[in-house]
Amino acid sequence: MTWPGRFSRQGPSTKGVIRDVPCIGENRASRRFHIADRLCPVSGCQGTGLFAAEGLDVTLCRETSWANIRDKVMLGALDAAQMPAPMPLAATLGVAGPRVPMITPCVLNLGGNAITVSHDLFRQMLALAPEALREPPYTADALRAVIEARRILDKPPLVFATVFPTSTHYYQLCYWLSAAGIDPLRDLTLKVISPPIWCGRWKWTRLPGSASASPGTAWRLIWGWASV
Repeated sequence: MTWPGRFSRQGPSTKGVIRDVPCIGENRASRRFHIADRLCPVSGCQGTGLFAAEGLDVTLCRETSWANIRDKVMLGALDAAQMPAPMPLAATLGVAGPRVPMITPCVLNLGGNAITVSHDLFRQMLALAPEALREPPYTADALRAVIEARRILDKPPLVFATVFPTSTHYYQLCYWLSAAGIDPLRDLTLKVISPPIWCGRWKWTRLPGSASASPGTAWRLIWGWASV
């Protein structure tokens, strides 16, 4: 959970640092706390009454992308948001956008990120380097074999997707690839795809691979679109 650094002038405690924000069309006396709703934890707090138990009147706002969430928190249109862990650090340092100090007082997950590949790509990896996929943890050696074979045939680079450039998914994907001698920026085409359209892209275009968080990974496995 992240909010702009200006909210923390009263100290690290979360008590008293939330400002009163009226909803559009409501009386300014209405006490509201606007939070971007992208995944389950924040919605769970609303549904189970945890916000109300802490005396917070929260309005959840569903947004279309992580970049949209970051920009709205920076501009004050949102009071707080759930974000990928590196995003508030990048905003504070001015990486890939304006420099705006942000505070991250708590972590809302226990991991769950995963790298998935299409069934077609997995079959190619298994055919070219079965030893690399014999037992976990699976390295990207098999993927490197596929990339080298495609290069010989003069085929275009495979496309892998992540949700945001400064996200743990992006860095974990790059680390996994680099550990096998794959240059993420030269040997593949990395694209950022907004979370709301992930399912459609996987269903209709069958992306060769991606790195994302749960529950997106679970959906692709349940629907039979990919392998982890």
